[in-house]
Amino acid sequence: MSRSASGESNDGKEDREEAAADKLGGKVTLGDLIWVKVGKDTWWPAQVVDENTVTESNKPKNRPAGKVLVRLYGSYQHLYVDPIKCHSQFKIVLEQNNGSHRDIFDKALDQEKIRSVKSSKSKSPGSKSKGNSSKKEKVSKKAKLDKEREKAKRKNQTKDASESPKMRTPKKNKILNNDEVGNMQSELSARRMRVMQSLGLIAPSGSPF
Repeated sequence: MSRSASGESNDGKEDREEAAADKLGGKVTLGDLIWVKVGKDTWWPAQVVDENTVTESNKPKNRPAGKVLVRLYGSYQHLYVDPIKCHSQFKIVLEQNNGSHRDIFDKALDQEKIRSVKSSKSKSPGSKSKGNSSKKEKVSKKAKLDKEREKAKRKNQTKDASESPKMRTPKKNKILNNDEVGNMQSELSARRMRVMQSLGLIAPSGSPF
């Protein structure tokens, strides 16, 4: 095994150069970092993983031919991607961003923030649920107001009835017998005679006139 001037073996150097060539050609091994497209214009770093160590519920059901399983950094989301296609497309994107992986990642973060805001707005208690709840609140308030008005109306009616003068119950006419009728007539006749005598309209009793 020969060594170079720097002390590194030629075999080790050749292995590293071969690995670098494989990555440039889209060939990857377990643990390699590759950039994958996760949106219309968003690229995100991912790591090649062993699909035998990932549960079925955490990975896509079908594995297309020629694709490898990767896990997106910062999440437990797994995808099957074509490493050769990802490499060729990302190479163009990298050139457009002056070879800066940081700029590409910053743009991806900005896109993720925008999606998070839109998602939170769609899930917030606005839109339909808010409209339905406002309608229910209006109906409930109206029913409560009508109930209070009806209660006040009944209270006023009861108050008016209690304050109004009581109706006098007409007394029943007393049925008189013949003796009582005669006595009343004689009494009235005697009273009339006394009044007329006091007024000088008739002669006093015992007078020849």
